[in-house]
Amino acid sequence: MQPDPRYATLDDPLRLSLAQMLVSMSREIDEIGAHICCQGDIAALCFKELQAIDLVAQKQREIARLISAFDLQETIDTISIEDMKLSLIRR
Repeated sequence: MQPDPRYATLDDPLRLSLAQMLVSMSREIDEIGAHICCQGDIAALCFKELQAIDLVAQKQREIARLISAFDLQETIDTISIEDMKLSLIRR
């Protein structure tokens, strides 16, 4: 998943690079979680932890979208993780 080009600030390559790094890290986290899920016994014992791993990856992708946002407030409004959105709106 790449940062959403509708929100990309093309004149700030550093912000775009940071966003791309976060997306790349979230993919790595997803791959680790998927690997653990394939280990039946471990996956059953670590269900909550696997959900937490998935949430971290999702938050990283949302932060990547924020970093590359042209309109930060509009992008905050589209965040799908409700507690994250509320935390940012309160600021």
